[in-house]
Amino acid sequence: AQAILPLFPHVLQAIPQESQRPALQSSRPGLPPMSHAEIFDFLQAFGPPLQARGVGRGHRIAVVLPNGPELALALLAVSTWAVCVPLNAFGAQQELESDIQASDCHVVMGLMEDNGSSSNSSTG
Repeated sequence: AQAILPLFPHVLQAIPQESQRPALQSSRPGLPPMSHAEIFDFLQAFGPPLQARGVGRGHRIAVVLPNGPELALALLAVSTWAVCVPLNAFGAQQELESDIQASDCHVVMGLMEDNGSSSNSSTG
């Protein structure tokens, strides 16, 4: 990673902004792949809502998601705007709570169970 930093001082500069080529396939069946341009747009749009809540560079955001392409996108998005703290989504609840407290995160991003369905959520 250190070798990339001088070439790309900001993560967004490393992504082909105009490319419509597939870049990321969702783990959910039936969803089309995201193109480089869509990933670029997603990453650009990810920061302003965080900034509106006073979260940005230097703030820690815990990411608690299962392994897969969505985790990769979340890690990239969070690390573009803040400090990313990936945590084990499959650990015991007490372990996760302890890790969140020890990491002093400002935001926790993960999946929320609601009557058997899952959706993206973030809390502060």
